[in-house]
Amino acid sequence: MSSGRSPDVVVLGGGSAGFAASIRAADLGARVTLIEGGTLGGTCVNVGCVPSKTLIRAAEVHHRAVHHGFDGVRTSAQPPDVQKVMAQKDALVTSMRQEKYEDVIRAYPNVTLRRSRGAIHGDLSVTVDGETWKPGRLIVTTGARPWAPPIAGLTESGSLTSTEALALTALPDSMIVIGGSAVGLEIAQLYARLGTRITVLEALPTLVPAEDADLGRNLADYLREEGLEVRTGATIGRVSRSDGRCTVKVTTDGRAGITGVLDYQACDEKVCFTPQSVPLSWRVTLRQLDRERVKQ
Repeated sequence: MSSGRSPDVVVLGGGSAGFAASIRAADLGARVTLIEGGTLGGTCVNVGCVPSKTLIRAAEVHHRAVHHGFDGVRTSAQPPDVQKVMAQKDALVTSMRQEKYEDVIRAYPNVTLRRSRGAIHGDLSVTVDGETWKPGRLIVTTGARPWAPPIAGLTESGSLTSTEALALTALPDSMIVIGGSAVGLEIAQLYARLGTRITVLEALPTLVPAEDADLGRNLADYLREEGLEVRTGATIGRVSRSDGRCTVKVTTDGRAGITGVLDYQACDEKVCFTPQSVPLSWRVTLRQLDRERVKQ
């Protein structure tokens, strides 16, 4: 059913980009409808920067309680209460989402927030909750989805994405982190500092491979000094889980040219892969939003 008057601008996706676009359009005098069917705020506040940096700081406090560099100062650290740490992180995320997104958008009378999913049609009209509009401008900011590497058994083994790793309520005995770039190393170090035995597996010759190789090698040495096991040049053949035990088959070709097959396994093991973000293309976005074939 067509509504009486269409918005000037319809924005699909209530993450940071859609939020900024909505506010800018409103500032220019447009009537804006912002459509978000999930959690307002997008990656950074909900599952990215805010929760990760909060947990990194908590882990640093726990680590520095013992590893402070002063020989004459005797200190000790009790095992962390992970549930309380996560609850405090969640409370901060909720508070910031409310203050930086929910409250801000209410201050713009020209912006209407619709908590629903939109269906885009071939003529670029949009249907939401039975209403169909033909806006002057349509902005699609649906973000990205995680891409899992094609490793045999990875999904079936109950592996974690980086988002899920930031929401654990119990500290695993050990964790294998697949991916040695920024996100993977953040997760690896914070859990190592909280007491988890960590192995980092990176396919390329150095950590943070997008950066200078010397930086990656020095970073690997630093993490090893903190007790993490770091393997570069790693090719993962298969991930499997049986009777609570997870096994990762890895072939390594290190700097010394030594090649071997290693089994990483332990009880209460977590395998975390740090996925690349694959943008949702315009065509894929349409299929996901209205579940019908896009007609060109």
